[in-house]
Amino acid sequence: MSSTTSGLRLLRIAFAAVLVLASAAVGSTPAPAAVTYRAQYHFTVPDHWKNDPQRPVYLNGKFHYYYLYNADYPNEVGTAWRLATTTDGVAFADQGIAAP
Repeated sequence: MSSTTSGLRLLRIAFAAVLVLASAAVGSTPAPAAVTYRAQYHFTVPDHWKNDPQRPVYLNGKFHYYYLYNADYPNEVGTAWRLATTTDGVAFADQGIAAP
């Protein structure tokens, strides 16, 4: 075996060892105990799907949450802006289509 072939073989073995050690380190890393920016509650629509959620707007004691809603997915027809309101960020009331 030539020294070049032997050197490449050692390099491959070293690279494989680094990959094994790195994957073991990633797999054994514990998750953070508390992530303060992660939402504890998640709003879902009554049916079908939502997209493009907007930042809630606070008005007259309620948060107004607008999002795109598609009643006939996967077709393009039927997409409209829909509204949900909440006073506490947990219980949402569906207000239906806000803008067709």
